[in-house]
Amino acid sequence: MPNFIVNTNAVNGIYHVHDENAVCQHLPAPDDRRSLGWFSSSQGAIAEARKTYSSADGCENCVKE
Repeated sequence: MPNFIVNTNAVNGIYHVHDENAVCQHLPAPDDRRSLGWFSSSQGAIAEARKTYSSADGCENCVKE
C-alpha cells in the first residue's frame, strides 16, 4: 500500500498528490511535503488532500488514476 504526500506549494494553483516512493521528477522538497498517509488507491489520498487543499489533484507522472 503506497504512502502518499501532497506538495504544500501549489503549482499553477494545484496542490499535487504524489506516491512518496515513486520515481518522480516532480516530488517536492522535503520541507514542502505533507504526509497524507497510506492508501490502497490514489483516490483516497486525493480526497484526504482536498480536505485541506480544495484544488488538490494527482501528479500526472506518479498518480495517474
